[in-house]
Amino acid sequence: MFLGPPEWPLEQTLTFLAEQDVFERLLVLPETSGCGKSIGPPSRDLAPDVPISDAIRDWISGASIPESAHTWMPGSEPADPRPLEPAVHSISQRPVGASSG
Repeated sequence: MFLGPPEWPLEQTLTFLAEQDVFERLLVLPETSGCGKSIGPPSRDLAPDVPISDAIRDWISGASIPESAHTWMPGSEPADPRPLEPAVHSISQRPVGASSG
C-alpha cells in the first residue's frame, strides 16, 4: 500500500532545494524579467554576492530584510541606509550558472 511521498521538515526541504540550485534556476526564468529592479544605479562598492539560499532561510525564519542585509553584507556601515537595495540587486541579478556558495 502506497501512502504517498514522505514529508520532509522545512529545513531538509530548503537544503535539498539549495543543493539542486533550484533558487538560482528560478531567478533566471523569463517570468523574473523586471523583478527586483533597483530604484537607482547599483553601486559597484556595494554589490555583495548574497547567497540566495541563505537569504531565503533568513526570510522564512522571520528575520527582517534590513537586518538580514547587514548580515549578508558584514562590511557595510551601520549608518549606510542602502544595504537592502544592493542585497536585493545581487539576488535578483545573479547570472545563469552562478553559485550561491
